[in-house]
Amino acid sequence: MNDWLIKDLNYFKDLGFKIDICDINGIGIDNFLLRFEWADVYSFEGGNTQWLRSCIKNSGLEEHLTKLLENRVWIGASAGSCVLCPTVCNSCQDLFDENITGYSVDGLGLVDFQFIPHLNSEWFPKIREDKLQNAGKNLKEIDGKKLYVLDDEGAVFVDKGNIKVISEGKWFVV
Repeated sequence: MNDWLIKDLNYFKDLGFKIDICDINGIGIDNFLLRFEWADVYSFEGGNTQWLRSCIKNSGLEEHLTKLLENRVWIGASAGSCVLCPTVCNSCQDLFDENITGYSVDGLGLVDFQFIPHLNSEWFPKIREDKLQNAGKNLKEIDGKKLYVLDDEGAVFVDKGNIKVISEGKWFVV
């Protein structure tokens, strides 16, 4: 596991959460669905956005998410946030240089906006305001959705369609 994932899991543990690590690719839906029904919070983090989206779809989890999230919380970090959007392959997401060959372009569509994390991160040199302003305008012309861009010091909070940015860092909306 990556250091950032271990750090986040320890943070959740320090907050009093019980932790259950579940690889939706590693076990059948009958086994992991019981674990998802037990949980109050889901945390999906990092990696290739298109691959994570594909895993959620191919595992069978997607068809249960709307019901599960009626009374549970999704915490997404990086790709774990991007998969919630209407698309996961677009002019903004392309700036991550992820291999998208053979992957679906549709996101889960659980939020009605596009999201790009890691603004100004040293790990993602193309995720800069000038590039995202241009790509975001192009995306908005295509799908009419707002684009929220945040650095790693913020979050987008969504509750019943109400959107709030919580940040101590840099962020913007196109």
